[in-house]
Amino acid sequence: MERTIEGASLLRTKAGRKRRLEDALAALKADEVPDELQQEQVKWLEDALRELDAPAEGKMTS
Repeated sequence: MERTIEGASLLRTKAGRKRRLEDALAALKADEVPDELQQEQVKWLEDALRELDAPAEGKMTS
């Protein structure tokens, strides 16, 4: 999961980063593993998406 989040952060555009995180979250939720066992990974992705959508405070974003 960390690799997914790090990979998304390397993309040039905010839209690309968001799409990568949303795709990973959708794949995680669609697999055969019960969500209860993946709660931490789901939280990491949802937190990364929230951070991406949050207004930038002193940061430059693409």
